[in-house]
Amino acid sequence: MRNPEAPLRAYRISVALAYTFATALALWLLTLEEARTNTTALLSTTALFATLGSALCTLLMLWHNDFLARLHLDVDILQVDIVKSSPKWRRWPFLGRREHMTLLTGDHIVTTLDNPRLPIEVGSHRIEIDVPTTTLDLFDLPVWHKWWLLRRFQSHIVTKQFAELPERSPLEVYQTYACLRDIWNCALGFRLTRLAIHFCVGLVVAALLVLLSLLATS
Repeated sequence: MRNPEAPLRAYRISVALAYTFATALALWLLTLEEARTNTTALLSTTALFATLGSALCTLLMLWHNDFLARLHLDVDILQVDIVKSSPKWRRWPFLGRREHMTLLTGDHIVTTLDNPRLPIEVGSHRIEIDVPTTTLDLFDLPVWHKWWLLRRFQSHIVTKQFAELPERSPLEVYQTYACLRDIWNCALGFRLTRLAIHFCVGLVVAALLVLLSLLATS
């Protein structure tokens, strides 16, 4: 059984690695021999890092917001126009994916959040695709895994009926698959741009720290 906390833990590790790599790259470039012997060149390089990082963050934020807006639109289309599900899918943001609490009486409270899932027959077996309903789901759902499943079984999915919706026409089945595919494409784009933003912020922070250290020692 998949650990529900594993995707969020992997994302946090990825963010930490993005900051670490960005900081190491900035420090390595700023400590080259030419930069160390030429204060003017070091200051110029530091300013370039800060400016470039800020500009990239602005550009990535545009893509990041576009992916998120399109994902929310796709989810609404999937629920309202295709699956016609009621009541509205939503996640309680005050609960984590999995929480455990021990009371003073010794009783235990365990909560687990499950997203809506659409089962898909791919011929040899059935796969289940989660539907992210909020931005929080994009951090603690296995984005890479779901995206890969939809890509891997694409040719099988478009020729099979959804297991629990046998009355739907092939066109409706394909529309559902196409919507799910776009949802997880947007989820992957959101995740990648988010990590890239963290990397750019790491460059800016490292450059500013070097600049402050130069000012302090001058």
